[in-house]
Amino acid sequence: MSESTILTETDMARLLRVEVAAVQGLFQRGDLPGFEVAPGSVRCTEPAFFEWAERRSREHAERAPEDPDAQAERLFTDVVHDYFGRLAGPLGPLPGRVGEMLATPDARRSRPFRLDAVDLDRGGIQITPQANGSSHPLWIRGDAINRCLFYLERIVPAGEPVPIQASQNNPGPLARFTRRGNGGVRCLHYVLPVLARCGRVEIDGESRPNTVRLAPIVLQPPSPIDGGAHD
Repeated sequence: MSESTILTETDMARLLRVEVAAVQGLFQRGDLPGFEVAPGSVRCTEPAFFEWAERRSREHAERAPEDPDAQAERLFTDVVHDYFGRLAGPLGPLPGRVGEMLATPDARRSRPFRLDAVDLDRGGIQITPQANGSSHPLWIRGDAINRCLFYLERIVPAGEPVPIQASQNNPGPLARFTRRGNGGVRCLHYVLPVLARCGRVEIDGESRPNTVRLAPIVLQPPSPIDGGAHD
């Protein structure tokens, strides 16, 4: 027989991606093929053992939970979501908000900005920050709005508040997902106040961190039937 390979129980646990105690349990149950046990070590007697271990490790990785960011991205690309088109269309609320002054979410450090334009053809909105003498307009793509509302509607449990965390260097999941629709440029702190003015979200700028959630749907009462009151 060719020279055998020696592995410690720690090596085995790392190879199989399990705890050492789990490796010891496999030994005791006889579930590992092609090895001889000595105190603190394992002598492999079959090359096939390594193939079995690699296959088990690969299967374990495939069963691992999907990364939340990757899951949200996959779900978003499965179906076209045109929230922006509905908000910016002739019957939507966005065109009527042009010219209004808004403020970024944090109540303690909010910064004013103006909604300058809503362009359905170009697919976006234009805003102008007003703080610190700044008056340079910024363009925000409609896909950022699509992503923001999709995340709150489809990824977050119904009615649950989500941390905004829109910082440049340490964005939260909602901010990361939203800015991908804006060429990677952060925009959530502008998108959310616009959506709040349209009645789509509710912002808590006093909490730490600031949070946002979908606004509850208000069902309109049925119109009275023509013909007057009924007994």
